Amino acid sequence: MALVIAASVIAYITTEMDDLLLLLVLFSRAKNRSEKTCIIVGKYVGLTLIVCCCSLFAVYISKVPSKYIGLLGFVPIAIGVKTIFEKKDDDDETAGTPLRKADSFGERAAFIAETVIITLASSGDNIAVYIPFFTSLHGFDFLTMSIVFVVMQAIWCILSLL
Repeated sequence: MALVIAASVIAYITTEMDDLLLLLVLFSRAKNRSEKTCIIVGKYVGLTLIVCCCSLFAVYISKVPSKYIGLLGFVPIAIGVKTIFEKKDDDDETAGTPLRKADSFGERAAFIAETVIITLASSGDNIAVYIPFFTSLHGFDFLTMSIVFVVMQAIWCILSLL
């Protein structure tokens, strides 16, 4: 169990360093406690979605013969090459705009959704690390990893609020 905890902490830290900076920026833009709460909720929802998707993919990928797993390394390369050749849309009106003010329930929900989207958009490294890591976890180990991730997310939020 200590090995799973250590591996989970290392996996979290290595994939969430960029999200720590993202949290610092998001919290610096938050104007009140309600907005900070929305950011925290959004980060947890985003992390939950990433872990669930990676877990499902890990279950399916564990059924693929191991000699073909290495070929999955070409997927991020292909996505990167495709992105290079795609035309960028420079007329994006939402780029650089601050997050919405969270006063009403609808505004809080939109604020949370924006945080979730930002979290998911920056999760490429998480996916690349979590899927192989999750293929090695079973039952209680997965529960242990999940608890470590929840605690580490809380530590990240506290660190970025300081």
